[in-house]
Amino acid sequence: MLENENKKKIGLSVVALIAFVLTIAFSFYFEASSFTTQQEIDAINAKIAELERQQEEATSETGTLSQLQLLNAQLEIIESGQLFWSRIVEKIENTIPRRGDSTVQTIELTSYSGGEDGKMILNAHTRGDSPAPFEDIAGLITAFTAEPSFASVFVPSITKNLTPEGETVLGFSANITYEQTSL
Repeated sequence: MLENENKKKIGLSVVALIAFVLTIAFSFYFEASSFTTQQEIDAINAKIAELERQQEEATSETGTLSQLQLLNAQLEIIESGQLFWSRIVEKIENTIPRRGDSTVQTIELTSYSGGEDGKMILNAHTRGDSPAPFEDIAGLITAFTAEPSFASVFVPSITKNLTPEGETVLGFSANITYEQTSL
């Protein structure tokens, strides 16, 4: 019986030892598996962070692109409504009648004023050496009326002055409207 009891103790010890070894082996296995899983989770989290960063950059670039597109659109709107005063003044100067074949204008402009609505006021006077200053003003009205770039030509007042030499000079203002599409 003693022998039987020793065999049982030895058998029990072997079973306990095997259970202990298996427990330790499974612990290492689960620990290694957990470590590998944690590495995979960390790698996935890193990939998510990288994708979020890329998405933020893309959104930022898209936002910048959208801002640039908006600024370009605003610039186009401004440019489309922009008045090219140099063209308008050049057109006015070219419309003023000349004396015969010369380059001398019958009228001298002293100032221009105008607005975005197309309405302008030209302040001018006839030349002192003009033989027919009233006809010069009539010629100016006719020239601006005939020019498609201008409309609604009106001279509301004329002031008669004499030069020290006794020549008649007529000062006047002319209201005109320029047509934006033709300039």
